[in-house]
Amino acid sequence: TRAARLIDRMEEKGIIGPATEGGQGREVLIPPEETS
Repeated sequence: TRAARLIDRMEEKGIIGPATEGGQGREVLIPPEETS
């Protein structure tokens, strides 16, 4: 799906971490200052 492709792309770019066990979310790897 498109959503899965977006998540994969964000992981490749280092924005988010890999999937956790059980699909309970991902760690955000960029600091909040860079999101504004």
